[in-house]
Amino acid sequence: MSLFAQKIKRKANRFEGWYVRFVDAKHATNEAFILAYTTHQDDAHAFTQYFDGVAKTNHYTRHPLTAYRFENATAHVGPNRLTEHSLYFEQEGMTLDVVFSQPRKPNKSAMSFLRFLPLECFQEVIIMEAQATGTRTIHGQKVAVEGTIYIEKTFGRRFPKQWFWLQTHHFDQPGVRLSFAGGSVPTLKFRPFGFFCLVEKDEEVYRFATYKRSHFNAVDLGDKIVFTVRQGTLNLRLEVTDHDPTALVGPSDFGLMNLEVFESLSAHVTLTLTDANTTLIQAHSTLAGFEWMGQQ
Repeated sequence: MSLFAQKIKRKANRFEGWYVRFVDAKHATNEAFILAYTTHQDDAHAFTQYFDGVAKTNHYTRHPLTAYRFENATAHVGPNRLTEHSLYFEQEGMTLDVVFSQPRKPNKSAMSFLRFLPLECFQEVIIMEAQATGTRTIHGQKVAVEGTIYIEKTFGRRFPKQWFWLQTHHFDQPGVRLSFAGGSVPTLKFRPFGFFCLVEKDEEVYRFATYKRSHFNAVDLGDKIVFTVRQGTLNLRLEVTDHDPTALVGPSDFGLMNLEVFESLSAHVTLTLTDANTTLIQAHSTLAGFEWMGQQ
């Protein structure tokens, strides 16, 4: 079974959601779509979020919990639907209807064996990058669109107490892709720090993670945040600036959707990957998705 369609037990006080980033070929639109639900005992409902990274606005739309269903490898929230091959999304006079091609999928779970532990939050990268083509309709006017997408899935009881998230494949070096996330990983009895980082250059994949015993450090310098990751002779350095976040809504305890999550879709990141004294990748992006939540 694919990571997209893995079966999640719909117990009380849980959440489950899919996150899709879409950037058109001219970078005129830079947006994120969320299809999700919560089974919180006092406020169970399905919902969508539409985050316009250019206008820096987010729209949270509630639906009855019965509006969510997963069937035929498709996540539905009302009229909105997402598969590994397509997205249809409606938002206040706008619809986006696109199909995906040439997907770049991780060859295994980003969390590896940690996904079997009793954690309170799980995150999986579904598609690192794919081409997207289709139409956008705004108040009855239909236009053709093309661009690229990224998809991930998050589920569990709550978001971590502290975390970061960084994602982009819009670098000035073609073929470079990045998905990086980490934070305090709540379990039933303790809160260790955990992270994973996927870096791709064309067909080459570099994977760093807690479960691979990679060494990690993050420093907030005020005007930028510098991440360094080391594994053997590989050294990764990420400098992130221009956060300029917008408030989204995320799950706190027991899946209650009342947590402000500050996210940017236009952060700047400089990525440098070296092996001993050899530079493998040197790339820069001005279209990074970034969350920096409660880190010290």
